[in-house]
Formats: sequence, C-alpha cells, structure tokens
Amino acid sequence: SPPPSPSSSITIPLRGEKTNTLLLASTLNNRVISHDVVCEKGYPIYRTSILDGYAFRLTDWGFKTEGEQAWIVDGYNRAGERGVYNKDKGNINTPSCRYVTTGGRVPDEYDFVLPIELFQINSSTNVVKISSGARPPTPSKDLNVRLPGSDIPRKSVVLCSGQIINNVVMGLLSTSGAREVRVYQRLVVGVMSTGSEVRDVG
Repeated sequence: SPPPSPSSSITIPLRGEKTNTLLLASTLNNRVISHDVVCEKGYPIYRTSILDGYAFRLTDWGFKTEGEQAWIVDGYNRAGERGVYNKDKGNINTPSCRYVTTGGRVPDEYDFVLPIELFQINSSTNVVKISSGARPPTPSKDLNVRLPGSDIPRKSVVLCSGQIINNVVMGLLSTSGAREVRVYQRLVVGVMSTGSEVRDVG
C-alpha cells in the first residue's frame, strides 16, 4: 500500500511556549516524522571549548608582569550556562583570560584555549600563571575551539521524513534547536466480524 500523505500529518510542539525546555519524549515515542527536520542555526551555535582550560587573546600572549606571564581571570563559562563575570578584575594593567569548561562558550573577544593543567591560579587574587616546568604550545587562532556549525552545518537536514522517533532521535531534535516536529497521525484500526466465521466457545 502507498505511504501516508504528508497532508495527514500533525504538528507537535517540542518546547514550552515560554521556555526552551524539551517536552517529555513519551508524547513522541514511536511517532513517525512526516517532514524533514532542518537545523536552521547549525550546531554548535557559538564557539565552544573542546577542553577544560583558559581562553586567551593572541595580543596578550607574551605580556609580562614583574617578569612573569600572568593573567587575571575575568569570569568563567561552563557548558550549558551563562557566563559568570568577576566584578573586581584586579590590576587593570594585567591582561585577562576566561576559565571555560569542555563545551563552555568561548567569548568572541578571546582567540584560543589552553588546558587548565598548564597553569596555576592564586585563588585570592584570581591571577593565573604558567606552571613551573609547563611548556604551552604555540598559540594560534581558534586553537582548542570548536567553531559554530562544525558539528551540524547551518540549514542541513538532520532527520528525514519517515524516521521513527526514539530516544536517539529525541537527542537530535534537541540538538537541532527545533521547536516543533511534524508527524503522521496515528492510524485508527477497527475490527468488525461478520458471518459465521467466529462462533461462541463450545
């Protein structure tokens, strides 16, 4: 028999009207997608770090403070969270850096990220210095940074019509940023028996 027409599909919201929270998968489990799902903005949608470390500017690399390389930590960005910024940035003559975790957003003002293991921090002053004996690599633009759209290019199809929704597909729907999905309506089946083919027991 021919497949159902897309005109027989319905739209199911994936996220709340006022929030970006993904709705329960139970409402979509085993439903069949009727239209291709496109990732409009790409993924990730902004620059993110591929490791736990500190983000620096190329122009600040090589800055000397009393004979030592030093930076003031101006805040931290953790994956999935908004950045938290330090109001007191200390000595304005000391360049700044940003602590970022794996998957955390790397602000556009910073050029590259180096792993946290290469540095030591003074918790009372928020000043970061290169650890004794550490040999940081030569920095370059976007070193250890995942660029926007590097995982899923902008405007690319992430799920095709006919895909059955399961937990893995729900993850892709969440990643794509889709706010709704078109699915085929469930079939309604009725059983009607006629004639003498069915008899009472006995």
